[in-house]
Amino acid sequence: MHINLKNHCAAAALLLLSVMSSVSHAGPIPRYIQQAVDEPTRPERDRQRDADRKPAQVIAFAGIKPGDKVGELMPGGGYFTRIFCRVVGPSGHVYATAVTPVVKRERPPSPDADKVLPNPCTNVTADSKAAADFSLPSGLDVVWTSENYHDLHNKMFGTPDMIEQHKLLTEVARLIDAGTIKTTLGRDLGKINATNLREAHRLLEEGRAIGKLVLTGF
Repeated sequence: MHINLKNHCAAAALLLLSVMSSVSHAGPIPRYIQQAVDEPTRPERDRQRDADRKPAQVIAFAGIKPGDKVGELMPGGGYFTRIFCRVVGPSGHVYATAVTPVVKRERPPSPDADKVLPNPCTNVTADSKAAADFSLPSGLDVVWTSENYHDLHNKMFGTPDMIEQHKLLTEVARLIDAGTIKTTLGRDLGKINATNLREAHRLLEEGRAIGKLVLTGF
């Protein structure tokens, strides 16, 4: 049995909105997660991103543990894949599946775009599928996507059930308004201007921002 893209995105979106709002992980980081993050063979490019992505905290908060089966949607250059495979260990597995574009990019990719680097783990199944044929195995413990859910709305991926995403996000908005789940919104700084932009930079540089900072009027 396999589960389609829409259901996986729904699970991932609700997970992110309901649990990531706390931002920080309460309590010590499990040793197996910290060891995976500290693994000396991780690429330097990955390590440079750790300060912003806080992998140990978010993985601990998601509850990923040895033996888990993790479905990773659109893994990009494999930043989290390389950590997940060590966290779940030989008794677990990571299914890293990309979505294959169906139309040509309107602009060339940035030279700084993620490039897939070699992964020494043997417990990873990597695949790429068109959105219309997208599926992951059933029985997963965690479905994960990071910084790319919005990309599924891009026409280049040819997502076949776009109206279902609209329904999903409408339902999420209703649950937020009802106070059932929380978003990662920290502060709305108002319309974008020099003053508000400086304030946003100040909060980020001082490490005092909790959740997302929003500027409007682009």
